[in-house]
Amino acid sequence: CFCSYAEATEIDHFLPKSKFSEFSIAPINLVPVCNRCNNEKKAYSSQRDEEFFIHPYYETCTEDLLWLEASVEFKSNYPIVSYFIRDAISSPLKERLKFQFDKLKLGERYRLQTGREFSGRKYRWTKAKDDGGEVAVKADLQEEYDSEKDNNKNSWKSALYEALLLSEQFCEMKWKI
Repeated sequence: CFCSYAEATEIDHFLPKSKFSEFSIAPINLVPVCNRCNNEKKAYSSQRDEEFFIHPYYETCTEDLLWLEASVEFKSNYPIVSYFIRDAISSPLKERLKFQFDKLKLGERYRLQTGREFSGRKYRWTKAKDDGGEVAVKADLQEEYDSEKDNNKNSWKSALYEALLLSEQFCEMKWKI
């Protein structure tokens, strides 16, 4: 519910049972999460509006928004991808998204997944470059972006493939894999 990539293997008490025992078995308070998100969140609760987690089922404020973005930079000819909350999102939602993103260390987690994605795609991108150059690489990236965006427009993969598509340097494949 919170990270959009790990398998939900645990149930989180959205409002911590240690502080809100009256909601400890209320279905509205139980959300499936992965182990990592559950451990990062723990018994967290806040008194500040901008530090409340977004409830995955009952707050639909993020469903129609494109709020996750990625950028690609090149250091020593290697692509480095960073993830962040889009600037165009209005406050106070932006502050809540940024807080949750930071609290769950999603930027770090998404960068690790990006490395794995690059390793798994190396052969395909090299073959596309050899077979059809930049046009073939862009076609492959576009196909992945369309598929990921259709599945979850705010997933790390959607943000990744959008950023890669927009990077001429990446599409030209003049970098080290």
